[in-house]
Amino acid sequence: MTRDTSFDRRNIRIAVVLITYNHAAYVGQALEGLLMQRVGKDYQVEVIVADDHSSDNTVEIIRSYEAGSPFAFRYLPSEANMGHVLNYRRAFAAASEYDYVALLEGDDYWVSPYHLQRHVDFLDAHRECVLSSSRPYLYDMYTQRSPLPVSRPTTSRCGLSRRKTKPQGTRLPISPPA
Repeated sequence: MTRDTSFDRRNIRIAVVLITYNHAAYVGQALEGLLMQRVGKDYQVEVIVADDHSSDNTVEIIRSYEAGSPFAFRYLPSEANMGHVLNYRRAFAAASEYDYVALLEGDDYWVSPYHLQRHVDFLDAHRECVLSSSRPYLYDMYTQRSPLPVSRPTTSRCGLSRRKTKPQGTRLPISPPA
């Protein structure tokens, strides 16, 4: 499937915030999971790279994937290491103009080509929700085992959120996409 790679920023609806710091050993797999995403033609995607001044070649690896990508890339400048809190803050500030924001850390990866589209479909169908997340698969690279049974409920920092806010005091129903 060939995509039009001429980007009009007004048509980008999904921002994928890619958070990295010295993730050279892992970021390739994260990008493979990102670049296999199949999203509808009405959902152009921008990848916002928030690297926290890595001392390895993380950014060079990301740039090597950018050339063949169907998505637009934007790199946030980093003059010095700022720590994860400020790095997240600037990344989400950069993504605030879009309808949807997805989080992908450089040492994580998505296993389904429909990860983004499922979250968008769920949020579009459930306007009362402002957040959608997935149950992660945990894997310990040292023991080569999952430290938790897959069926055990876990929390995730990964997901997709709508930028619209709910009135204060409103309960937010949280349901995983089908």
